[in-house]
Amino acid sequence: MTRLSGKILLAYFGAILLAVIAGDLLLIRFLENLLLANARQDLQQEWIESYPSLQGAVVAPSRAQELRGKLEKLAQDASYRFTLFDLSGTPVADSRPGEPPDSGRLPRLPEVSQALQNGQAFALRAVPGETSQWLFFAKLTEDAVFRVGASTSGIAALLNRVRLYLWLATGLLLAGTWLFYAALLRRANEALVRFRKMVRGFEQGDYAQRFLVLSGDQVGELGESMNTLAKDLESKIRALAEERNRLKAILYTMQEGVIVLNADGNIALFNPAMRRLFGLDESALGKPPIEVIRNADLQGIVDESLAGQAVESRELRVIRGGQERFLMVQATPFSGKSEPLGAIIVMYDVTNLRRLERVRRDFVANVSHELKTPLTSIQGYVETLLDAPGDAQQTRNFLSVIDANSRRLGKLIEDLLRLSEIESQAFILRPEVFSAAELIGEVVALHEGLLKRKDMRVETAVMPEGLRLRSDRMALTHILGNLIENAVKYGKPGTSIRVACGQEGGDARFSVQDQGIGIAPVHLERIFERFYRVDRSRSRQEGGTGLGLAIVKHLVQLLGGEIEVESAEEVGTTFRFSVPHSIV
Repeated sequence: MTRLSGKILLAYFGAILLAVIAGDLLLIRFLENLLLANARQDLQQEWIESYPSLQGAVVAPSRAQELRGKLEKLAQDASYRFTLFDLSGTPVADSRPGEPPDSGRLPRLPEVSQALQNGQAFALRAVPGETSQWLFFAKLTEDAVFRVGASTSGIAALLNRVRLYLWLATGLLLAGTWLFYAALLRRANEALVRFRKMVRGFEQGDYAQRFLVLSGDQVGELGESMNTLAKDLESKIRALAEERNRLKAILYTMQEGVIVLNADGNIALFNPAMRRLFGLDESALGKPPIEVIRNADLQGIVDESLAGQAVESRELRVIRGGQERFLMVQATPFSGKSEPLGAIIVMYDVTNLRRLERVRRDFVANVSHELKTPLTSIQGYVETLLDAPGDAQQTRNFLSVIDANSRRLGKLIEDLLRLSEIESQAFILRPEVFSAAELIGEVVALHEGLLKRKDMRVETAVMPEGLRLRSDRMALTHILGNLIENAVKYGKPGTSIRVACGQEGGDARFSVQDQGIGIAPVHLERIFERFYRVDRSRSRQEGGTGLGLAIVKHLVQLLGGEIEVESAEEVGTTFRFSVPHSIV
């Protein structure tokens, strides 16, 4: 039997039981009241028939034995209990032989007390030593209260029999109902089981099953309808699944971030690209974009699209994780027949494009400026020599200036070529095994002349002392050479430079620390850009090209490592970089 049929049967049984219980309560109470009313009439009649035999008797304790005899004689002819009370309510004689008349009760029994007040009274109460209640009728006479009582055990037995017959009839009714109901619902239950199996198959995506139609009644018609529904659902679900898979594949392979908004302006869907752009997770679903992206301009675009206005190619500037990003945003609303359904927001990350545009502009401007300065100087001195040749000393001075600017141009072109070679991946790494201490010593030796001119010294530290590396020795020489050269150029005379190399797991970590003028925090993010100078005039005086740190960064990245800088003005600067998997 199915749960539905079981619930129906339980409800039916419950209704019958409630009706029987109500009938039990009402019928038994009615019969009890009827029988008690008849018993009261019988007690009144018995009192009328019995009292004449006691009329004229003196009711006093001294006559108790005589009165008891008369009462016992009356009790022999009827199943009643007779008791005489004096006018104070004290029992004098009782028809029960050998038993004091209600000696254990209160001085005045309820029926006696009421009879003394009202002339007569009925009382239904318990009697000590009896299992059933007794019904008493007491009536006031001239010198006594005469009481007649009868046990209600017969009434209780009759009520119990009626109750028994009622519940037996109910049980038979329920049993018959059960059999009839089971036979009637058996076929319907089998159909319901098949329907339930079919619906559960629908829930699990199985639309190929069909209902076996065995008859042309309502169950058969419902089966035909279920089969038709299954065919329609199978074809529609298959088409929707194919369409969904196509859309999902397109959405999840897009490099652009996509947000789908519902009619309320809350996020209903986003793709992995949007997750990468803003770090969204599942908690963002159901929230407006302003709560998870925190950009008022984006929310303005959302509001416009939800109002039915398409937004095309609007650029936004957002800050995420302390980094600036530029996004090209498009928004397209979509609606149903009569009301808006939401909008689709597509975002293109153009941060790299804007950065490259800025780098290109800066590069062209800087190269032009860097080339123009020495060329102008060379041209000016050459024209001076050609137009007005002076003495030999002046000529030598002019030629030395021309030579310095020529060397600067050569160094600039050399750095440009090296940087171009690294960026174009034409720089081939040639790993070899060497001592870290020897590498640092060789690089320091290359800068001995520059160190002496500024009265500076280099302190080296390698931990452990015999540390050996496997990497591109020439690349590391370029990196350390540029960093030490910068430390000498911008260090204070008479100070020291500390060059260290240590082991971190399988990686080597280098650091170059000076005690120079330092770098302001505003410049730290851009010092690795081409031609970016903290102090342009001093950099040119020191002979720098503005490409050294750009070369250093690209070489470190080519080796698979990272470089960072830490600096404080008038305290000094520390460059740190790592070379992964280089420990032998």
